[in-house]
Amino acid sequence: MKYQLAAAFLSLVILSACKKDTPVSIPNPSPGKLVTVILNPEYLPLAKIDSAYITWPRGETTDSVKLHASGNDLSVSFDQLPSTEKTFRLHLFTNQNLASNKLLWQKEFTVALSQRNALNVVAPLSIDDVNWVPRIMLQDQSGLQAFSGIRPNDAYFRFHKIEQSWKEIAMDRSYWNVTGPDTKIAGAEWRGTNVLDATGSYENHDFYNFLPVQIGSREWNHIEIVMLFTNATNTQTRVLVFNHSFD
Repeated sequence: MKYQLAAAFLSLVILSACKKDTPVSIPNPSPGKLVTVILNPEYLPLAKIDSAYITWPRGETTDSVKLHASGNDLSVSFDQLPSTEKTFRLHLFTNQNLASNKLLWQKEFTVALSQRNALNVVAPLSIDDVNWVPRIMLQDQSGLQAFSGIRPNDAYFRFHKIEQSWKEIAMDRSYWNVTGPDTKIAGAEWRGTNVLDATGSYENHDFYNFLPVQIGSREWNHIEIVMLFTNATNTQTRVLVFNHSFD
């Protein structure tokens, strides 16, 4: 199936980056009060987990702790986490593929662990699980790595720790109805110049916020994401592409 991309977009010079916080190294959790992610052996078993972290804000920074295997599930001790009310975020980096790209699952919740004896969180049950947010990871052998939301109501995208030589970056995210003639339902192109921070990363939560309104009540069943990266001398361009049709 062929999808049209604007000629202007294909000619852009691009730059990209994406970032994960450095986790705190801890031993396997000891018996006691635990945050446990209950995995689904049918959809997301332990074998499909590459790594898992829980993060929370601390002033202008973010703290994180790694979750460890506990039987067939994942867990971390309350002792490793703040006891006061915090907004936590779970990150499940998986080798579960969608169109040959790995999925990152995230879930946010607010709780005061001092008021709990245990906290059990059910892992995603399907790609449509509304209790979790799926994000696609795009990468190539040159070291480019990026993350993007999949659902129209998840505007997030991030370029992760890539080379600073990528000066221009462009991203096109679009939604289609491919039942019958291919029809573009919604989408837009983002462009950035010299946006990478000192780590080679850039994150955006806002640009694609308009997508749900643009889609409205129209049906879509295909997503296309194209990221273009061009270096400062305009002598090298790389492309990351994600296409997936939903049943």
